[in-house]
Amino acid sequence: VTLHGMSGVGKTQLAAEYVYRFGSEYDVVWWVNAEKRVTYRRRLAELAPQLGLSTGAEYGERLRAVRDSLRRGEPYGRWLLILDGADEPDQIYDLVPTGPGHVLITSRNPEWSEHNSKLLEVPVYARDESVAFIRRRAPRLTEPEADQLAEALEDLPLLLDQTAGWLNDSDLSVQEYIALLDGGIDQDVVKISADFPVAFQTAWSILLNKLRDTVPESVDLLRLCTFFAPGFIPVRLLKE
Repeated sequence: VTLHGMSGVGKTQLAAEYVYRFGSEYDVVWWVNAEKRVTYRRRLAELAPQLGLSTGAEYGERLRAVRDSLRRGEPYGRWLLILDGADEPDQIYDLVPTGPGHVLITSRNPEWSEHNSKLLEVPVYARDESVAFIRRRAPRLTEPEADQLAEALEDLPLLLDQTAGWLNDSDLSVQEYIALLDGGIDQDVVKISADFPVAFQTAWSILLNKLRDTVPESVDLLRLCTFFAPGFIPVRLLKE
């Protein structure tokens, strides 16, 4: 099954929730960052020791052993593999394991339907869901204010989460925030992939501008982090 939808709609969170609810029904659950083929190969190969497979240190050998083990369902037949951020199916579909287990994919690309995967569309929130979510994250906002904010942010879950939490701790009113949104993007502060809706770009521009005015060191740290690949960053590098 492929959870398909735009950036920030909650595909990864939905996959994680599935694991929380149904993970106990599987013998093995393995989460893989699938944005790049090389990362996908390495992460899938790391499953070998967890399956008790005797292989060499070379991850190509481990990868072959893992795929064969999952295909045969030995030693475990009830396995769940989550491929997160698999936006380029042509890069990895030939390495997706087959067998008695389940594969759950998160992707912005509907072409997974051409590779024997059932697409499940993940929509934005319905307006009543947005309002309820905002008021839970920002209790100081009234229902009409939450409705106004939801409309301005196009009911996108990730953006609602980030903005409502920030507004709850800010003295900025919803009307003032929406006015800032209408002001557009500060290109000197943030450059975001075109895959993200315009609402994301303007909202992040506002947040980064506020940080630059209040805690400029945090913006310097964020800029530094953008030079690293996605994933863990050794603290010693930041200390140096």
